Amino acid sequence: MSVAAWWSGATTSTTVTALLVLVLVPVLLLALMASPSSLVRAHLAKFKIKWSQEIKHAGVVKGTRYPYYLVEIQGPWAMEDRAHVEARLGGRNLSLYGVFDGHNGSQASRFCQRHIAHLLAHSPVDVLAHPAAALERAFKQADGDFLATKHEDAGTTALVMLAHDNMLHVASCGDSRAILVRKDASVLPLSVEHKPDRLDERQRIARAGGTIEHWGVWRVEGLLAMSRAIGDEKLKQFVIPDPDVVSHAVTKDDAFVVLATDGLFDVLRNDEVAGLCRGELTSEAAATRLATEVVTRGIVDNTTIIVVQL
Repeated sequence: MSVAAWWSGATTSTTVTALLVLVLVPVLLLALMASPSSLVRAHLAKFKIKWSQEIKHAGVVKGTRYPYYLVEIQGPWAMEDRAHVEARLGGRNLSLYGVFDGHNGSQASRFCQRHIAHLLAHSPVDVLAHPAAALERAFKQADGDFLATKHEDAGTTALVMLAHDNMLHVASCGDSRAILVRKDASVLPLSVEHKPDRLDERQRIARAGGTIEHWGVWRVEGLLAMSRAIGDEKLKQFVIPDPDVVSHAVTKDDAFVVLATDGLFDVLRNDEVAGLCRGELTSEAAATRLATEVVTRGIVDNTTIIVVQL
């Protein structure tokens, strides 16, 4: 065999081996992380991947329009979720409940954790008179203010609910989700995820000169698995912070609102969430039951859940 032929064969073999490693290692890690066994955790520890399935019961802010309970579970990654609740936003009879699912670091989710409430409290738009306009303005301003901090890669979803009297106003940017659970366990979605493969989002991204590519899931420019977010400076041309806002008048048939990062809905469908909440008498009981079920099924992502009792 000539040296040239040997080198060509060796190069081909090396390339194939490298490709196999690149494909198989992530698949094996994901397979390991789908199971919560002690053996799996021992293997993950060798890769310095922190695994915690402890349900963290966060403190509760008193005096909110509707009582709530907050639970957090850390999955196999660093905890990048954040949550924030205010009983009287800007000293008014207006409560805020929010969850923020960060990616590429927690800088953006930590920024939004406090900043969005501050922007709403000091908004030139009257939040009570024009809640949708005030929420949209706050999300866009939070995005601009965060981009000025120069954390180029970090971004976050933002899911915020305002409650005043019997009205709920839910603003969503990204793939966190809010659902209303009625007493008969029927479900009313209060948000729609911004995914790159959604027809309207795909068309918007294309008009802006971007593409979506499939790497496990559909991703903007082959990178980000959501089409809207706060932050993500390098993708800002395509990944916008504009929220969708849904309003709902609470009725006697309504039981709970569940606001959660996608870790909950990776393992539970909407109807399963509603079924687990049905019959629970408090937001604490409903939130704890949801968190316990997530752990039982095998958590695959950090999970933050706020259950609001109506």
